[in-house]
Amino acid sequence: GLRERIKIIAAGKILTGFSIVRTRALGADICNSARAMMFALGCIQALKCNTNKCPTGITTQDRELMNGIVVPEKAERVYQFHKKTVL
Repeated sequence: GLRERIKIIAAGKILTGFSIVRTRALGADICNSARAMMFALGCIQALKCNTNKCPTGITTQDRELMNGIVVPEKAERVYQFHKKTVL
């Protein structure tokens, strides 16, 4: 049948490990959880991702704005997010 020939990729409002397990149990082959990672990085949802003017420096190429990213701090936040979501 068709199901054996396609992969179902789920995205949207998948924020926690429970969300991933639930979505997989409902039939998804793959889960995309970008929003939660953006929050772990410090996203404030300024809705400027596509303008190169992200005030937190996450989604910009502007060197001035990129200075707002303190890599060791963000690395710890991302580590904690993965630790609490995946393990």
